[in-house]
Amino acid sequence: MTFSSRAADAIARAGAPRGGGRSWLFSVIWGGVFAFGLASMFATTHRAPWVWLACALGIIGWIVRTLLPDTMPRRQFGFELGMIVVGGLVAFEANVLGGVPLAVGLVLVIGRLERPVRVGVVAFVVAVAALGAGLLLTSSESRDLGGVIVGSLAMLVISALVGVSRRQVNAAELRLRELAEQRRRAERLDDHARVARDLHDVLAHGLGALVVQLDAVDALLESGRVDEAAARVRSSRTLAVDGLRDARRAVDALRSDETDAAPVPAGDATAALAELIEAHRALGGEVDARLAAPPRALPALTATALRRILQEALSNARKHAAGQPVTVELRRVPGARPSMAAAPVAAADHGRLVLEVTNPLGAAGAAATTGGGHGLAGMEERVSEIEGAELRTGVEGAGTRFVVRAEVPE
Repeated sequence: MTFSSRAADAIARAGAPRGGGRSWLFSVIWGGVFAFGLASMFATTHRAPWVWLACALGIIGWIVRTLLPDTMPRRQFGFELGMIVVGGLVAFEANVLGGVPLAVGLVLVIGRLERPVRVGVVAFVVAVAALGAGLLLTSSESRDLGGVIVGSLAMLVISALVGVSRRQVNAAELRLRELAEQRRRAERLDDHARVARDLHDVLAHGLGALVVQLDAVDALLESGRVDEAAARVRSSRTLAVDGLRDARRAVDALRSDETDAAPVPAGDATAALAELIEAHRALGGEVDARLAAPPRALPALTATALRRILQEALSNARKHAAGQPVTVELRRVPGARPSMAAAPVAAADHGRLVLEVTNPLGAAGAAATTGGGHGLAGMEERVSEIEGAELRTGVEGAGTRFVVRAEVPE
């Protein structure tokens, strides 16, 4: 898992967006600074009663705004605007310290991601107007306020910049949450695709073979060959048992991660392919098989992919080229690939396996109508899960044969 995905998960687990929520830490820190500063200032200097009242209103508005839930955004905005106005009015009389509610309110308004940018612009204009009104209300003996004015303007600009930065952080957090949700949705879709692919592999092969057998039974009974029909019925039962076994194997694979499964011995991997070939022959198919055992054990994912690809190729041959001979070859290509685009060096160092299934084109069999066109897509999905693997399917030989060729690293 990458750093970005871990960050996305962490933010997603944190709950609701922080930008529009109760910024408790932000409010507590600045609230403490504001209260301590005002207490120190009023303990040492004399201020007009309206300054006391305005500061008290600013503190009350701040507290109420902090307690308001995110489900009341309009009321939140009203108190934030009130903090801006009150803070601007007392900023000069309280030596900039009184403007802290203005700064906090401006940060909250601009930083709220759900609000349009124009709302932040309006809040900034209101803050400038409030500071101007506060300058007019300043007592005559306090007119030498050059430093205070510069400080107030600096506070205004810094507050706006902090609000913009806060908005950008909130936007980044929202994007991370969206990415986390998209990643979870993609994982669910991958799981669904995996289930659909395995379900198709099991049912298309098993039920397709049963269709062939039952058609043969029907033909044998019509011709009065009861003993042969009974043998076909027994063979059909064997196919059903094999289908159940494949279904259990598919369920076990879905419940586990094949990438972590133990490697499959070379003999077992080849035997699984030979078993599919014998099943095809039992259904009356003709197969010319040349299977070269891999020199070493295969990853479980690779062994499963080869088995499922051969299974699907034989099933397609029965559907679309019934009665035609099929050629199956498993061969090893040492070193780099001679026929396809270059693979990663790590994959080429140990050689490659090529599974090639070829059948002449012929008339579609009775099972041709049972497919949904998902077999080739399933092959491609399985090959795509193996790094450095490739799959080619299509008509070759001037339109005379259909070839499935899978190439995988050992």
